[in-house]
Amino acid sequence: MGPKRNTFILILLLTAPFIFAQSLELPLCDESEITDHHWYKLKYNEYFEQADWAAYELTREELTGAFPRIDSFKVDPSIETGSAELSDYRGSGYDRGHLVPAGDLKISEEAMAASFYLSNMSPQVPQLNRGIWLDLENYVRTWAWDYDSIYVITGPIFTEEVLKTIGRNRVAVPDSFFKAVLVYGDDIKQAIGFIIPNDDELDEIEEYIVNINDIENVTGLDLFYQLPDNIETLLETRVDISKWNWTEFRFTGKVKKVEEAATLPLYWINTSSGTRHNSSCEYYGNTKNGYYTNEKIGKACNRCGG
Repeated sequence: MGPKRNTFILILLLTAPFIFAQSLELPLCDESEITDHHWYKLKYNEYFEQADWAAYELTREELTGAFPRIDSFKVDPSIETGSAELSDYRGSGYDRGHLVPAGDLKISEEAMAASFYLSNMSPQVPQLNRGIWLDLENYVRTWAWDYDSIYVITGPIFTEEVLKTIGRNRVAVPDSFFKAVLVYGDDIKQAIGFIIPNDDELDEIEEYIVNINDIENVTGLDLFYQLPDNIETLLETRVDISKWNWTEFRFTGKVKKVEEAATLPLYWINTSSGTRHNSSCEYYGNTKNGYYTNEKIGKACNRCGG
């Protein structure tokens, strides 16, 4: 084996992890078709007037963002052919359903604003958007917290030959939606998929669990194609629901134990100090009346430093 070949292999080995870290969430497509909003990427479909998919990496750090939701729905200026408009949804009976949820982009004002581009929306039945779909988004946050980083791809599914549309721009109403989630860490590698009907009568979320291949078969997409072939085959054909934490990620009630606080993205004090936030501290309310863990998250308190 010559020196040039050795050098090529070395470069490939050194750069492969970087490639994965930067773009593992992207389905196979022409790079020129991708709209990059920094915190997430999407492939817009002019025919359906919505994205074929939106993809992003969600990290534990991003979940600690505290920027509040602002309902600033707007046309996406990045779409050269023009995205859907607010008027398309007005009076349609459908919600502007986020593909990448606003709750995953609380890390900054810019990230939150980017979540409200109408290119990131798809017509969803209200009962779906505000019910089981919201539950699934919370599970995804739990998994990002548990595994530190996950890759998420979400999009609409169209199976009917005759499409129902809304608005002047004829935004197509999907028959269902998919979400694919990948954990690709050094020790843990697993994937899970969902196909959920765009309907107002739905079963428990377990009924809609599928493997990644099932999503690929119905959408024609090639998801997580950058994985090594043997790992891709394994992860995309199997789902072990026991490996996924089915606790919704939300602030409810008071943290009863120090260990439980580790599942919540709060502003914490280190237990080694032997103290906790009190009523005069900046983050007293944020930390459920002062409960704390051994892990520091967020900006230090301006009162006690925790």
